[in-house]
Amino acid sequence: MGNFIGTYEVKMDTKGRVRLPSALLRQIAESSRREFVLNRGFEGCISLFPIEEWKNVSEVVNSLSPFRKEDREFQRYFYRAATQVELDSNDRLLIGKSLQDFAELKDDIVIHAYANSIDIWSAIKYNEMINKEPEDFSDMADRVMTAALDKLKKN
Repeated sequence: MGNFIGTYEVKMDTKGRVRLPSALLRQIAESSRREFVLNRGFEGCISLFPIEEWKNVSEVVNSLSPFRKEDREFQRYFYRAATQVELDSNDRLLIGKSLQDFAELKDDIVIHAYANSIDIWSAIKYNEMINKEPEDFSDMADRVMTAALDKLKKN
């Protein structure tokens, strides 16, 4: 669905509200622009899903087998902090305390949009992550992109 792009530095107010940048909102389909799902992300960030993208991701997660222990555990952990939110009239979303604590959010926030993902990071954790380029990035790019191109060729 999405092909999001951009990195935005924003502030979180004392009530836990974050205003989504207009440039990011313009990239989201009109039908999904007001309603979102927040969830625990990977590497200590929060994942923000426009509602239609959430439905796509949920469909994949829900297709896992309830009879396989690993699948059940993944579903439980994946959904454990999922929270549906709506933007207020000032394009702000409210991030609950448990997600704030999980991502160590304070005042300075970075919203990083890429592919079909929107991550919300504490500015400190984002800068640590982004400035820690893997030593073998070239090798990683070779492995990841070769596998992706092979997959495209098969489809």
